[in-house]
Amino acid sequence: MLYTTFAKAKEDNACTGSYKKMAKYLGGVRKYGEDKPIPLDEVLKVCGLQDAIWSLGCTTEPSEDILIEFACRCAEHVLHIFEDKYPDDKRPRQAIEAAKLCITDKSTTAWAAAGTAAWAARTAAWAARTAAGAAWAAETEWQSQTLLELIGGK
Repeated sequence: MLYTTFAKAKEDNACTGSYKKMAKYLGGVRKYGEDKPIPLDEVLKVCGLQDAIWSLGCTTEPSEDILIEFACRCAEHVLHIFEDKYPDDKRPRQAIEAAKLCITDKSTTAWAAAGTAAWAARTAAWAARTAAGAAWAAETEWQSQTLLELIGGK
C-alpha cells in the first residue's frame, strides 16, 4: 500500500478543497496527525480518482514506477480507439513502450527516448482527442480499479 501524509500534501500544495475534505473525513489534521500515513485507497475513496493520482506525487515512499505503470496501463486500455482510427500511426504505442522501459532501465538514454516518444504521442493524441469523450465515465471507473490494484488498496 502507498501512503501520503497531511504534511506532504500541504508541502506539495494540495488543493484546499480536497485537503479539507480528507481532514474532515479523518477527524481533523491535528487529531489524525500531520505525519501519520494516509492510505491512498482512502484518498481515492474520499476525494476521487484525480486526487488519488495527484497523491502519487507526494507519497511517503517512492512511487514514480507505479505512476508510470498506471499511465501506461491507462494508455494501453484506450490505445485501440486511436489505432482503429489511425492504424499506421505507431507513435502512441512507441511512447508506451518507451515509458515502460523507464521502469526497468533508469539510464538517461531510456528517459530521453521516452521523452521523444511521448512528445510524438502527444501530437498524435491531440488528433484523436474527440474519440475520448464518449468513454469518459467507464474509463474513470476502470482507472480507479486499476489504481487500487497498483497501490494495494481495497
